[in-house]
Amino acid sequence: MQTFKIEQTETQFVVTWRHFSKYAFRVWLVGLTSWLVIFISLVLVTFGENASFIFLLTSPIWLMLLLAFPWFVHVLYGKTRLVLDSGGLETIYTCLCLERKKRIDLAAIHRFEKPALPNSVDMWLCVLRLIGIKKNVNITFPSELAQELDALCNQLNAFLAILKEPNV
Repeated sequence: MQTFKIEQTETQFVVTWRHFSKYAFRVWLVGLTSWLVIFISLVLVTFGENASFIFLLTSPIWLMLLLAFPWFVHVLYGKTRLVLDSGGLETIYTCLCLERKKRIDLAAIHRFEKPALPNSVDMWLCVLRLIGIKKNVNITFPSELAQELDALCNQLNAFLAILKEPNV
């Protein structure tokens, strides 16, 4: 079972998780098997008698395969790290050589909550919502982490309260 990796010190609360989902993996397994059959058929037909005409007809399928590849890499290798400290919340997404960072100031954070989602969406993902002063930010997780999300939300809110309390 996948779980959060939580590291807490007096000054930082760090949460790390992988984006690997057993549901997404099953979809990819069925999809790749189907694509393999289609791919072999396309190669056989493309290099046949009317290659240019068949290639034009099959180009949307090739394009869909190329566009779906980044999502597949994200499912297998994507990892996110949340760092809550006195400077605010920093999210760091890494996937192979790609890295994206986003920073939200501590003053702009009000609290964390787990919103209710429709059942069809709840099967694939769960959401942690950061309620901000000006805008809200949704952070998505694989659905396997939904049971642990309430406890994580409580821990983040408790640590946020400690960070925001005035030092006397």
